[in-house]
Amino acid sequence: MKEYDPDSSYVEPISRRFLLWSWLLFMASLFMPRYYTMAGTQVGILDLVYGVFGFFMGAANACWLANPLLFIAWGTSKNKTNYSLFCSLCAIAIALLFLNANQVSFSPTETISGYGIGYYFWVASMLVMLIGSLIRKRVRIDKTNTESTNNS
Repeated sequence: MKEYDPDSSYVEPISRRFLLWSWLLFMASLFMPRYYTMAGTQVGILDLVYGVFGFFMGAANACWLANPLLFIAWGTSKNKTNYSLFCSLCAIAIALLFLNANQVSFSPTETISGYGIGYYFWVASMLVMLIGSLIRKRVRIDKTNTESTNNS
């Protein structure tokens, strides 16, 4: 009789679901309004593309760094759970800093007047990734404890 392996039979599909939902939320956020300014609405895809060039221009633009952290979390979710967990947590912290910013650039017309649903989808994608990483980490700890108990 084959011994139950929680890492392969249960966690993989759940981890993939969290990764998929995180990716879907992120992709949806790219086509939704992220924030509103006096000059108009900013869509997420423009932030992703132009954020590379503008993140030196202020705290709001520095929040773009949450994107590569989320990408690293996605890439390390299967084999390096600790990295994925850490990157997800840092990405959320950086993304939430955007709520404290009042201007996107040094232009007075770029004063943030509100946040769109795209911003919340963006943060939700990081939160879903964090939850998926926590579940994977928890199961790995349980599996390690079970193996050490069986060996003694």
